[in-house]
Amino acid sequence: MAYEISCAILIVIVHHKSTILALHLSFSIGVFWSKH
Repeated sequence: MAYEISCAILIVIVHHKSTILALHLSFSIGVFWSKH
C-alpha cells in the first residue's frame, strides 16, 4: 500500500516538474521569437 502511494506521489512530482519545464521552455521560445 505504502509502495503504491509513494510511486503515485513520485509520478505526480515528475509529471509536475516536466510540465513546469515544458511551460518554461515554451515561454523562453516565445520571448526569443518575439525579440526577433
